Amino acid sequence: MARHREQVNVERQRDRIVSAATNVIARDGLQATRLRQVAIEAGLSTGSILYYFGGFDEVLVAAVHAVGAEYCTGRQERIDGEPDPRSALHALVSLGIPDSLSDAVRVLYQASSLIGLHPEVVPVLAELNERQLDLYSQVIERGVASGDFEPTTQTRVIARTALALEDAFTLYLLSGYGLNAVSARAHIHCYLDDA
Repeated sequence: MARHREQVNVERQRDRIVSAATNVIARDGLQATRLRQVAIEAGLSTGSILYYFGGFDEVLVAAVHAVGAEYCTGRQERIDGEPDPRSALHALVSLGIPDSLSDAVRVLYQASSLIGLHPEVVPVLAELNERQLDLYSQVIERGVASGDFEPTTQTRVIARTALALEDAFTLYLLSGYGLNAVSARAHIHCYLDDA
């Protein structure tokens, strides 16, 4: 029983640290995030953080993984709740290119800058990418099964292209390239209508 309580406490502390890291990354940017800032945000010492994680890199990877999992789960729940494939596809694009970029989106897109310095983030981002491809594929296959969609190419190719467009337009929005979310969504819907 004591071991179980100890394990629950460890998980709570790790979640607290990951949440603090996510907040700091979203607020200050990934490149400016330091262990000390995360410790202050979590209300812990840096030594406490290193008790629960093997190092700062591990904290960063855990934050990216947690945000990515939450992001994909939210998208899955939303499309599962849509009554038809067309509304599910519309919801998927709207969640991928929201009017206001969430902290989660900011963290996920900043994470790609870690790849050269922290190769351990690559499998986390690859898993996130695969989960999002699966979301698009599910909706398209649902539309094919219902007769609403007649794809001009393989489902996975359409899904991968839609996701690549989503990623590119989100980077444009994050960088302030003058494109707005409404226009970005319209471009993706135009591609999906043709495909």
